[in-house]
Amino acid sequence: MALIWILHIAIASGICMLLLGRRQPLNYLYMMLALGFSHTFYRGIEFVPGVTDFRETGTPLSLLYGPLLYLVYRANTGRAAGKTEILLHSIPFILSTLLYLFWGGLFGSDMSMPLFNYDTTCLLAMASFIIYPLYIETEKRRNRYAEKDVFLASLNGQLSVVYLLSALLLGLFVIEARIPDIDFGINMHVLIFVMLSAAFTLVMRYMFLKSRSCRAARPQPERIAQVPAAGAPEADRRPYGKSQLSNELLDEYTQTVHETLQREQLFLNPNLSLEMLSRKTGIAQHHLSQVFTVHECKNFYKVVAEYRIAYAQERMRIFGGEELTIESLAYECGFNSKTSFNQYFKSKTGITPSEYRGQYVPEAV
Repeated sequence: MALIWILHIAIASGICMLLLGRRQPLNYLYMMLALGFSHTFYRGIEFVPGVTDFRETGTPLSLLYGPLLYLVYRANTGRAAGKTEILLHSIPFILSTLLYLFWGGLFGSDMSMPLFNYDTTCLLAMASFIIYPLYIETEKRRNRYAEKDVFLASLNGQLSVVYLLSALLLGLFVIEARIPDIDFGINMHVLIFVMLSAAFTLVMRYMFLKSRSCRAARPQPERIAQVPAAGAPEADRRPYGKSQLSNELLDEYTQTVHETLQREQLFLNPNLSLEMLSRKTGIAQHHLSQVFTVHECKNFYKVVAEYRIAYAQERMRIFGGEELTIESLAYECGFNSKTSFNQYFKSKTGITPSEYRGQYVPEAV
């Protein structure tokens, strides 16, 4: 039993370590699936004849689902967490693993501490499932960071709901296990894994749709308004059908590009071009083209426009739009005309800038 416990922890942790080198939302989702597979395999062993007491041995893997949910949110806002921050969020998992391994009676020691029984594992998982969704929601309300992928943001919200429901079931499971007179008449253990299976299904659905949308991306992305000038370099014009870069380097370049755009707010410059971005990031122009058309499944101008629209939305949310004209806001965000601004804004949000601003302008008394 001890060997199986160590093996499933080692496999899941090893996969996570391999993927941490590329801190992108999709990699965190891969980690979730890897943890889910290892977790399900481990718990499934309890139904194997001869290991009837296996169900009393907990696993700390549940303590990683919440942090991964948060890391997906951070990466989607263009603020991917650093390795130190990732390590800090992993501390509960690391400590629980070490304490359970050496002092929790994993090897059948008579000196096992009551603290590290299966119910305690459930309570720790319940706390993680509650804390992280609420923490993400609090950060969203406090900072209002623009999320790059609206579908990924929706997935995060769905997973938060699943985790909170799982926390409720875990609480009921512990109550039922510790109080003999209470019987809810439902196998909570099965329901909890049904909820986690639903979470993994949502993750796989998003990954499938993401993969399909990238494959369906046109070779020449459509441009709404801004196009390169006649004398623009050829690198600004020609998208790539497929990347000549390794996946690792493509991920690294993508993260560098978004961090530079956000940190220096280059998108507010109406004359921003691939050449200028190349000088700022130190990445060759033809490699930047691959970052946008292959990795982002959209062209450079559309990515820049999305940053500008997010900036405009933030300006209207903060200041209520009372002293902002649409035309002045368009130029402030880096657009060359009000028409271009309107087209991009409606394409991104489904409503015009005036309609969006109206949501934040106080009604006349």
